[in-house]
Amino acid sequence: MARGGKRKRSNIQNNKKITVKEVSFPEWTTTLEKYNHSLFFVYEQQISKNSDHIEVLFLKFIYNSKIVAKLSAIIISKPFKNRQLYSHGAPALKEFSRAQYLQCLYALYNYCKQSKINRIEIKGFDNIYSYIIKSPPFFKTQIDEYYVDLTSFDLKRSCNRNFLRKLKKNEKKSYRIITDTSGKYIDNLIELLETTHQYRKEKYQTNYNPFYTVGLNSNNLKEFKDHPNLKYYILTNKKKIECIQLNIEYNKRAYGLLLGSSVESYNIGSRAILDHYIIDSLKTRNYIYYNMGSVPVGSDGSGLSQYKQSVGAKLKSSYGVYTHFIQPPYTLLNHLYYMVRLALSLVKKSKSYHKLIKNVSQHSSAQSWNNSLSQFNYSIFISYDWLLSVADKNNRPLFLNIYKNGIIVGKIGGLLSGRNLLNQKVFYAYASPALKEERLENLNYCMNALYDYARNNKINRIIIGSYDQQNNLSCTLPKFFITKRTEYIIKKCGKGVNRKKGFIKNIKKAQKHDASISSSKSLKYLETLYKLLDSTRHVRNKKYKSDYTPFFMPKMSSTTIENILKSDIAFFLTAKTKLSQSPDSIQLNIKKEKRVYALLMGATPNAYKTGLSSFIDNKIIEKVESGELKYYNTGGVPTSKSGDGLAKYKRLMGGEPLNAYGATTNFILFPLKLFNPLLNLLRKLPQNRIVNWIKKRSWASNI
Repeated sequence: MARGGKRKRSNIQNNKKITVKEVSFPEWTTTLEKYNHSLFFVYEQQISKNSDHIEVLFLKFIYNSKIVAKLSAIIISKPFKNRQLYSHGAPALKEFSRAQYLQCLYALYNYCKQSKINRIEIKGFDNIYSYIIKSPPFFKTQIDEYYVDLTSFDLKRSCNRNFLRKLKKNEKKSYRIITDTSGKYIDNLIELLETTHQYRKEKYQTNYNPFYTVGLNSNNLKEFKDHPNLKYYILTNKKKIECIQLNIEYNKRAYGLLLGSSVESYNIGSRAILDHYIIDSLKTRNYIYYNMGSVPVGSDGSGLSQYKQSVGAKLKSSYGVYTHFIQPPYTLLNHLYYMVRLALSLVKKSKSYHKLIKNVSQHSSAQSWNNSLSQFNYSIFISYDWLLSVADKNNRPLFLNIYKNGIIVGKIGGLLSGRNLLNQKVFYAYASPALKEERLENLNYCMNALYDYARNNKINRIIIGSYDQQNNLSCTLPKFFITKRTEYIIKKCGKGVNRKKGFIKNIKKAQKHDASISSSKSLKYLETLYKLLDSTRHVRNKKYKSDYTPFFMPKMSSTTIENILKSDIAFFLTAKTKLSQSPDSIQLNIKKEKRVYALLMGATPNAYKTGLSSFIDNKIIEKVESGELKYYNTGGVPTSKSGDGLAKYKRLMGGEPLNAYGATTNFILFPLKLFNPLLNLLRKLPQNRIVNWIKKRSWASNI
């Protein structure tokens, strides 16, 4: 393009490099396996049977007398001569090439215009390749599917504990699995699909449709009886059929097309038996992969996503395209569509789009917020119990839901501070938003929504910690500055926790001195705890010459500790030797939903010599090994020299380091935004006493 000249627009109508030709099914299906095609192409020819408004086209894309791509498409005839082309998968290319894919789309557009077809919609079901196309007149669509790589699948390594537990639980029952290709179980499948529809509709309040593919319904499903590439897997007990799954299986690839289950099957998780059998059967027959299918949008989809991940399936996003109306006079409606789209974009930019719903004013509302928290992967420190314990008249708890398309995708609880040197409102959360699906795009969406909420509610800064963070995702939005911490997590691995020799030696010391441990929630141990914390502080400050403080969390104080014990989420573990009159070591822990976080630990010099602190830690580790606890979070380590020794000790316990990321903003509102250059400068300065003193001020904390 000449400098200063006009941009030359793509002329689709004159694009004749690739031509499209309609052929018969026998001719089209020849050598189909040589093309990178969706499995949906091998069954679409049955859809048009017994339907007067649906027909199936089989298209070849020809370039220089050679076939470069194939496409199976459904033509749906709607009223007023409105014919629309629909395909479940993108054109099957012989060679991967985004340019060739785009040329095929342009050729298809020309074909549709000449054939009086009014609209194109191509989904991305089971796409082997996935190119994102945003070139006029095409618009992008996206679906998320879950694949099991059968070439590397291993039951114990690929599946998580939740799936293995369901599998082990149901293997004890008298289930039998039948495979069938005749289609005699179609009536049973239709009945179970209706049960599934009603179950999900009531549970998730969504209009779930089991027949998600175009042209397929309970009426014409029976036309697939004699299809050579469809296979039924039936899970049954002595009384009745529990689950039926219909698969497309072709060319060493499989796709889970339809699944119907009884309510009992959902409640006891017997589907795990069926999925394990299917994977094992496909792997035995040397299949390459098993596509477990897409997931619905919304809360229903999040639960299904978690289940498929538990089986060992990996998420893969596939992209399709669609067009607006192609033929006049319908093209006039496109202008209306653009106006609606513009209006929606303005709504998205408005203050109300990213609005978070807060349940703060009434105790019952906050409690309700907390009850649904268990559906998300959350930190203990954003829970209702913790925040009410650390709240005071200057730091009130704030409980927020984050919505996307009317569905809650994240939850976060924190403290809203109103009094400080600069009289600014600051939102502080001990960990990042709790997500249903731990994906970076979800975290970024929630953080962006939180930022907009703060700006609209005159909150001048957001500070988010990373205590007991349930993921290692790091926000990538430029408006947030990332802080990094490392916590050490103890989980059961194989038969048990991998304790090292140094730690075992400490346990033997304690046993040699007839050490004993007791658990308590009594407030009578508070004074002893404070004395031991002070003893620990003196030992560490003297040894490492650092300004160690046991109250390492913001807003934590002696009043906070007392409130936490009253809230019923905290407990003491005390240890002493046979000769001691009072505890030599006390550890305060937070426990919620089989998770324990080591909050505070105080010990006398004698406790270190006799290994009592290790003895307490080992007591919790034993509960992890027995399955009574999911994990034991031993907490983070100081950034000073004392942190090196503590990190070494936590590794000896069997702790695995987990990098956790918090985030903070600069000042959000004017006129305090004028101080942002100072905050940016403080981030770049080397650490020294003066800089550290400034960073501890409330207005500059967590820079």
